Amino acid sequence: MTWIQQTLKYPEKCYFNQKLPKKQVYENAGLNTRDKNIFTKNVEEMTLAFYLNTETLNIPPYTDQTRRYTEIAIFEIQLRETTKLNRIADIILRFVPYPILIIFEINEYVKFYASHIREHGSDSSKITLDEENGMIHTDWIKARKPDTITQKLIQDLQLENLNNMNFYEFYKDIYNAIIVYNGSRLKGEQTLLSPKEIKKRLDVIRKLKYEILVDKKQISEETNFNEQVKLNMKIKELNDKIEEIINEL
Repeated sequence: MTWIQQTLKYPEKCYFNQKLPKKQVYENAGLNTRDKNIFTKNVEEMTLAFYLNTETLNIPPYTDQTRRYTEIAIFEIQLRETTKLNRIADIILRFVPYPILIIFEINEYVKFYASHIREHGSDSSKITLDEENGMIHTDWIKARKPDTITQKLIQDLQLENLNNMNFYEFYKDIYNAIIVYNGSRLKGEQTLLSPKEIKKRLDVIRKLKYEILVDKKQISEETNFNEQVKLNMKIKELNDKIEEIINEL
């Protein structure tokens, strides 16, 4: 039994375990040479581990004007290297025409990726990542020795703890479990805020960290000492703001 089977404990009838040739992704996703090279360098093997639909689980599909959540897949991706993971995940999330959970694995460590999806505005046969609830991921998790925060994530991802009203609600719980994990990991203990409130704060922190990176780059290029001092003071203020937000989690 694989780690993913032992951990998620989904019914045997949901376990698909089908290898996905990288060539299939290259051809059907229309990858350019650069993206093909990213896959070749980093990805060892891709497996459709679990396939969840109305036949394998007694959960109704969900459709509205822009979404079709009729099935969910869980992909297990063995890695050679760990660079460009965001790009690899983005390609796979757009390549598969229904919501998926990606689990990257390397050397006893795992990393989860998820994103809500919508139909492409100008082409209903294509999908795009949700603007508000797009791609999120965990940090690297020690798979065999999970701490209490990781144990809570694993518990939240198990079938009995996911909403079975329909596949949209089911996947939303998967997505929210990752948000709660990220908030708890940043706080250093389990957060009690709602996923919506956690995500709002995490989004602000991400923007502040990006602003810090821009300012640090500007410092490295700035020759005026007084301007360097001003930028360093600004960075301190931004870091203080980040600490304030973390304390709110």
